[in-house]
Amino acid sequence: MREPTDDRRLRAGTLIRLPDEADAVIVVDAVPTADGIAVHVRDGRTAHDSKTRTVHLSRSEFDLLEFASSPDSNADSAADPISNPVLNRPHEEPTRHWYIHDDDHVSTGQIIHGRRLSTAAVVMPKMRSSQMRLQVGADPSLQNVLVNRIRDEVARWRRAGYPGASTATRQLIAHWHDETHEPRLFFAQVEAVETLIYLTEADAGRTPALADIRHELSQANDEYNVGIERLAVRMATGTGKTAVMGMVIAWHALNAAATRRRDSRWTTSFLAIAPGHTVRERLAVLDPAHHDSIYPPARPSSRGRRRRTRRCEAAGAELPSIPAA
Repeated sequence: MREPTDDRRLRAGTLIRLPDEADAVIVVDAVPTADGIAVHVRDGRTAHDSKTRTVHLSRSEFDLLEFASSPDSNADSAADPISNPVLNRPHEEPTRHWYIHDDDHVSTGQIIHGRRLSTAAVVMPKMRSSQMRLQVGADPSLQNVLVNRIRDEVARWRRAGYPGASTATRQLIAHWHDETHEPRLFFAQVEAVETLIYLTEADAGRTPALADIRHELSQANDEYNVGIERLAVRMATGTGKTAVMGMVIAWHALNAAATRRRDSRWTTSFLAIAPGHTVRERLAVLDPAHHDSIYPPARPSSRGRRRRTRRCEAAGAELPSIPAA
């Protein structure tokens, strides 16, 4: 009998068929248990449009698994991730990614359909013989399970039309998704703020997974910062972090104005911390009084928008204090 934890095929991205199930599922990760293995899987073949669940398998049940394919069999023909690394449009949710080999953590030049799962991996170029290849600096099989779960729930919440979000928030989201927006926002920027909104505004009664997610986040905050709950979005250099900061500020300030500061979820005081004078100067555009402010001027065509603008001004939003560390 095979040892479940020794089977190299049960890796993230592998398609399997579970006992008594007709449709294949995609493996997220697998954790050994005392009497078998716990497999976290997603329904379907895509990484973003499916629900994550945990299946507990005994050793005998593990032996009955049918491996529908390895990640390689769901890939496009070989390509070059160095000379042509970009697979997705920046304004749309990713639908493809480069496959990183399980054993040596080096790119294979194969394209996998579906969004890459969040992992504890840092991708970097590295010479291999006479060819340049991508290599990750950590085990790509180490999934950020909670991050992936939140990402899935946010996508589901988005498709449902943002239930529980305030009117001001819905109007902001519609503005951010506007394809005529100049400059047009990246998908990653909008998703980052949507995630914070989901965790703050979504109705746990209508989205059952949210209660569990909030509980896990609260436990994590208690572990590192007792009494101080913090949420962070992690974004790479060049992905538009300053714009995201402005989006978060606008989200809070407009909702605070709309509720006349009666809702403790919203604030009108903001603090931006910069690592030095150069970054501090770049963040000056977060001040609405700056000549290059990132906030668009209010359009006079909407009477409702003018009212919200006046309310925001009446709220006295303090935007922002920016010390240099």
